[in-house]
Amino acid sequence: MKISFIKLISIMFLISFIASCASVKDFQKMNKDQRAVKLCKGSSVVSSYDIKIRHSRSKLNNIESLLTKGYRSVESCNTKVVDTGKKDKKGVAIIRTSKSCSDNLIPLTFYAVESLSAEMSDLKAVIPGMVEMRDKKYNSCKLEYGRLSAEEAFSIYESQ
Repeated sequence: MKISFIKLISIMFLISFIASCASVKDFQKMNKDQRAVKLCKGSSVVSSYDIKIRHSRSKLNNIESLLTKGYRSVESCNTKVVDTGKKDKKGVAIIRTSKSCSDNLIPLTFYAVESLSAEMSDLKAVIPGMVEMRDKKYNSCKLEYGRLSAEEAFSIYESQ
């Protein structure tokens, strides 16, 4: 079962939203560093980098797995319509459909291996830069928000 990237992001956002609800009292109980962490982890810039990094790492893992196997698995399905020989009350023939699926293994071509290898190299080169940028944004966010009072921090938290 494949879940689209958009659906995955939506589910992750909903879960993080539900799990991250807080009040002014919660912010007052936190020290300045804890408040800054709470704000920065919820920052759209930092979250955006986290999503891109996770997506790129997942893609890299999929490519590595595919190259290790050496083939793609493609599902092929056929639907058959079968006449049951029975009729309903109106005299209309009752038909039944049956679906049969099978996995077809398709070996990777030389071109596919080259293309996937190039994409894997690109991802391996890009991911560390994304991690570094996310860390820079996170650290500058902590410095900026670490100076705020509980009320100021909560106000920003509400607007995120």
